[in-house]
Amino acid sequence: MSETRRRQRRTPAWRRFLRAWRWWAPFVVIVGLGGGGYLFVTQDLTIYTKPRLAGAPLITARNENALVVFLTSHQEVRRSRLDSLLGRAAEPPVLHWDLWAFDARDMRQRWMTRLASVRRGQHDPDRGVVGAEAGVIWVLANRLVAVNQSGGRLVGDAAMIEARNVQLRGRFPATRQAFHFDRGLIVTAANGTLLRIDPRGMSARPAETTGRATDSMMPLILTAGAQPVKQRGVAEAGSWLGMMTTEELAQAGSRPVPAEPNFALGRPYFLARAQVSEERNGSGGTTTTINNVTPLRGLGEFVDGGMLVLDNQLGAVGPAVLRNPVRVLLLHRLNAAGGVGVGAEEMLTCVGVDGSAVWRAPLGMVSVAGGSLLDGGLPSTWAVLLAGRAGGPNSGNDTVDRIARVAVRDGSVSQINIPALPVSGLRVEAEQ
Repeated sequence: MSETRRRQRRTPAWRRFLRAWRWWAPFVVIVGLGGGGYLFVTQDLTIYTKPRLAGAPLITARNENALVVFLTSHQEVRRSRLDSLLGRAAEPPVLHWDLWAFDARDMRQRWMTRLASVRRGQHDPDRGVVGAEAGVIWVLANRLVAVNQSGGRLVGDAAMIEARNVQLRGRFPATRQAFHFDRGLIVTAANGTLLRIDPRGMSARPAETTGRATDSMMPLILTAGAQPVKQRGVAEAGSWLGMMTTEELAQAGSRPVPAEPNFALGRPYFLARAQVSEERNGSGGTTTTINNVTPLRGLGEFVDGGMLVLDNQLGAVGPAVLRNPVRVLLLHRLNAAGGVGVGAEEMLTCVGVDGSAVWRAPLGMVSVAGGSLLDGGLPSTWAVLLAGRAGGPNSGNDTVDRIARVAVRDGSVSQINIPALPVSGLRVEAEQ
């Protein structure tokens, strides 16, 4: 008996482990198959669409402390592998409204706030940022909301405003046309009354008797059409700097300032300098003429090019003229391979009054829809903020999917690619 026990103790442990496989192996196989099957069946097949810009972006200030704020929407279609195996239809899509804020200096994200998640909601390009005042950003998503500018916290909405103001109970509007911004938010109630909303207490007062805010900002001016942000030239201190064709340069003598051309024809233009004079005509008005035209051919030809027109001040639109020293910004297309093709890229060139190029900056856009000039008080801090279309797949002519910041000092470009924003997995509990 002792000899048998001694022999059993000499058996290696790994052999004893293998001899017992018939007991533990089925358990391991069952657990493995069950776990793998569970992971396969519960696999998340949710689909997220790319975010789309709603409305125009907003610049919260005219200096280097500015934020670029804009509203996007995207759909989430929730579905699992089990739904697919059982042939179940996908859940109704959920439309998410997100408000994004980026630093205007380097385009780094500062915050993102989910304003609403709406079942069976549809993207509405007429929604978007309405304006900013007193540190609050007014946004029209699925409803009117007020968002704190510094951190993106929701501080008010339509329900709160209606509850705090008797004159709006049962009369609060929902259509986009009922809201406009005139150095403060003005709401047209259902009975036609114009009310200005104070963001500090969400109180409503008659618009005619309430003072307007002095620190308010409006979204960028984004206009439809062929050439919304280009013009022929600019007049500065009795001189004219602009674009002219070869035929126009060949004409001698004084003549009126050339009319705005159809840049969409893709014709080549050259930079020219001239003197400007004004004379009274027979009808009592004045006629502006240019003379002593000097071609500046050192920069070559510009295809589809014109002086950049920007929202320079609140409510004022004009050419981008930079001071100390005086320079202008020229928006044109790249003339690749001797011609302009479909999807040709826009380029921004900074030109001195002597016709020299200070810098050139490719924008990565096929069209520019609007922009604004940021002025921090010093030439080295100036910047231009542009919004436009990158020309990617499924990008329509009315799409704005890229925002670019161009430093006037050296032409360096920082960009926000809206369709590439990380939206998947961002959910909220409450849905409407």
